[in-house]
This record gives sequence, C-alpha cells and structure tokens, in this order.
Amino acid sequence: MKIRYFGHYLKDKSSGACISFDMRNFLVNFTKFDHKQFKSNFSYQGENLYLFESDHQDVFIFVETRNTDFFKQIDKKSLTLSDLRNMISGQSELGYASYIIFRKDCFGICSTFMAPGPTAFCDFVNHIFKSLGITNLDFRVEPLIQAAKVEDVMSLSVVGRTSLEISRSNSIAQDICNVFGADLSNDLSLDSIEITFKPRKKANIKPIVSKVVESVDGSPDAVLKVRAKNFVSATLTDFYLGENGQLVEDVNYRVESDIPKIMAAVMSVNQNVAIKLDELRANAKVKEDNNIVVAAYNDESAWNSLLATLSLPAKA
Repeated sequence: MKIRYFGHYLKDKSSGACISFDMRNFLVNFTKFDHKQFKSNFSYQGENLYLFESDHQDVFIFVETRNTDFFKQIDKKSLTLSDLRNMISGQSELGYASYIIFRKDCFGICSTFMAPGPTAFCDFVNHIFKSLGITNLDFRVEPLIQAAKVEDVMSLSVVGRTSLEISRSNSIAQDICNVFGADLSNDLSLDSIEITFKPRKKANIKPIVSKVVESVDGSPDAVLKVRAKNFVSATLTDFYLGENGQLVEDVNYRVESDIPKIMAAVMSVNQNVAIKLDELRANAKVKEDNNIVVAAYNDESAWNSLLATLSLPAKA
C-alpha cells in the first residue's frame, strides 16, 4: 500500500483568495456530531460516504457503502465508531477504507481496495460546507509533486534501491507474465507489476538502473522510484520518474489496524513533504486568515448549536 501526499487550502469564491486552514479540529467535531440522519446525507457517485476518527491522533477512516453485510449496517444507521474499531482491531480487512492523516495544510492518504480516494474526499468536505450554509468557500486539494528529470537523477553518483511499476497495458508486463505461463490478454484482474532492484549493503547499482531507465524512459505506463545521492550527501533521496511525479511512500503493515500509527511514523520523517508543501503554498499564493466562517466549527459549541436548528428529526 502507498501513502499519497496532498496539499489543501480553502478558496474564496468571491475574491479568489487561497486561504490556509487547519482541518483537524473541524473534522474531529464532525465525526463527534451526534446526528446520524444529517451524516447519512453525504454521497459520491451513488455511494454514501462516512468519516470516523481512528484510535491514532489526526488519522481518520474514510469509508463508502458497498453491497456487503458490513456496509448495510451503516445504511441501517446501526454502526458505531466502536463497532468499526472492533472490526479493525479484530484484524479484519475492511477493504473499502481509506486512512487519511492530517497536518496543517496537507494530508496523506492510504487507500485499500475499492476505497474512496482524494477526489471523493474533496467532494465530501465541500458537501459538508454546503450543509452548514458555507457557500463562499471551496475545499481544494492538490498533489504534492516531486518531479524529477531522468538526466538529473542519473547524474547523481550513487543509486540504491529502485522500484519499477509497469501497467498491464505495457508489453513488458506480458513478457514478464510469459515467463510464468500467465496470459494477460483475457484477464483484467491485474492492474500492474512491480519489480524491486535491491542492492547489497552499501553497493551502488547505478549501471543496472541506468539500463532499466533507458528501457522505460518516456513510457506513459511505467513509473520508476529511484533512491539516489551524490557521494558527498549523507542520505539517499527518493525520486519519481514517470506518471505525474506525485510524492508517495510505501506503507507496509501486517494487519489493517496498524495502518494509522505506521502512517504517522512514516509521515513524521519525510522531509520532502514540508518542502513540497511550501512550494505549493507559494505557487497558489496561500495566505492565513483566521476570520473565515468555517473556523467557527473548530469549536464544538457551533455543532451543538447546529443540532438545535436542524429540521431533521434529532438522533434518527
């Protein structure tokens, strides 16, 4: 599984201003808001969306309904956060859950099979805004990009662990499957193949990786993740060649309940997130504004006031 990083900000529809806003308290208060009928009104492409707090600070569980017994419980409004936590701690694979870790102005998202992604989440937040009567602000999301040119990366002195992800549409994928006697032509279950080139301890595999780069350079359906550095540099840096160069990281876990704490640990040591977030802020001209209306919902009392004014039956 991979964690993908995004920057976020609010855009004022009238002035066009891009505003920095820390979403964490807002989202925590939303998850705690005790009005199930209100919270069952959010959907994306026909699937209802739900947000829960995880047991780890600043990590949320984002799920959508599917035709399973588990999600029918949500539709019946009988599922509680405790139920969800018990299922995860019981080592069951939700399969349709995304895990979102928030920091100020950015978040990372890990999505399991068929889980809602960042587009659905962006739509979800904007739907919440509209339900609160906040119509002048848009929640905007942009991927944090670590684009790199092949020649720049391969000019570095040392190349370490490198992974190559090949789409099933690439002829190389079929060549690899042929080795094992597998035919991709009529089997759509495979999305991609990932190959890892792992050097011996302190070894430099630049000559090998150079040949790999030559073979796939320019291919729209091959993505290379290369760890490289100059001799004078203390640590290897990850570079992404291909696709859109989005900043991503691998998240390895044994059971799904481990995902939140692993995400937090991984994100805390990734220095590139802050660097790329600063670049996004500068490019979008994001500014601070503590007086925007949505900030009122950082306070739990605003949600309590909302509960009193909703025309929906309380606590369906």
